[in-house]
Amino acid sequence: MLHEISYWRRWYLKSAYNGNKIAQNNLGIYYYYDKGTYKNEKKAFERYMKSAIAGYAEGQCNLGFCYENGIGTIKDNKKAFEWYSRYLKMEMR
Repeated sequence: MLHEISYWRRWYLKSAYNGNKIAQNNLGIYYYYDKGTYKNEKKAFERYMKSAIAGYAEGQCNLGFCYENGIGTIKDNKKAFEWYSRYLKMEMR
């Protein structure tokens, strides 16, 4: 199982390097949940931010969650609300 996670993590890293917003979000998940790498909330936040700015709805939701709970950043309910709102707008299309 760990070998399989490591395999996918390598592909996500390559895709993220090339600007893939879904890969950025998935790497955030890997860092947040300690899958195939060490747990690093700051790196998870950074990956979610890149994904969210690129317009990926799930990345926007994850970024809102980070701001709401102070994961990898300072807790900020205003920014959490902004990112959750962007996520909802994307999902309502």
